Amino acid sequence: MFDDSKVPEWANRISVAKGLGFETPGLKGLMWSHFYEHSSDTEFSQFELERRLGNFLEGSIRRGSVSKANKILKCSRVNLHNQSQPVKYSAFVQFEEKYKCYFSGAPEEFFNRDTEYQRK
Repeated sequence: MFDDSKVPEWANRISVAKGLGFETPGLKGLMWSHFYEHSSDTEFSQFELERRLGNFLEGSIRRGSVSKANKILKCSRVNLHNQSQPVKYSAFVQFEEKYKCYFSGAPEEFFNRDTEYQRK
């Protein structure tokens, strides 16, 4: 993901002034990396960089790029969150699993182990 902490302070102030970065973490980092990628090959003064970043952000907002990036970042965070959560089993499902293993000749340590659901 994109790291907002890598954005310079002056660029962070401009992003906040344009209203970016409050709703989705990583949005300022994404916009900064995109701007830096396109402008890093040329030397500019600090004033010129600030002006160009402001114009870049305004243009991105007008074109709808910021809202698209915002939606993508939100969806990717939701998907990452859903993938990291363990499957929760009910007590009945745990009982059925142990019951099947008992009659299949599972070793005794299976019945003494903690399940993932109980550990968390």
